[in-house]
Amino acid sequence: MVFPRDTPKDAAIADAFNDATRISGIVLALACLTELIMANIIADFSAKTEAERNRLYTKISEKASFDVKTERLMRVLSEKSLHHTMQSYPDLKDRLDKLRKLRNRMAHSFPDTTDEYLAEKYHHRVRFVWYKHGRREYEDITWTDAQKRIHEAGELVLDVDTIRHEVGRFPPV
Repeated sequence: MVFPRDTPKDAAIADAFNDATRISGIVLALACLTELIMANIIADFSAKTEAERNRLYTKISEKASFDVKTERLMRVLSEKSLHHTMQSYPDLKDRLDKLRKLRNRMAHSFPDTTDEYLAEKYHHRVRFVWYKHGRREYEDITWTDAQKRIHEAGELVLDVDTIRHEVGRFPPV
């Protein structure tokens, strides 16, 4: 991203925005992929024809929240015919919830650019700030932690896509 760097403070703010964008952009992209694959699975399992599945996929992908998609996916996987798939991924719901929470954090927070925080001249870390019940809260995320979380989210995308291949009846949307 291009942010003005006319002063040292501008440069520090630009660095904070760039770092936050790198982390949150990847997390949001992986969360979107996960949601679309979940919508595919739900629609595929719920429809009798490909045309019906395509209509259902559109509705689910556009209207249902991450949380609702997770609930519906878990319901689909709890079907007797898919019980073996559910057993292969015993912590799937916990992993999906963890990604949802991280996605929400990234989507509803911003990098700390207060003078106090910028004066610390932290490198390899971003402080994400949000407000909850009228109070300012924050979380510092290091590059190491971000890489770990991104890796976990990437593994989740692959697992959910593997499930799609296992239970799918129609070509993916």
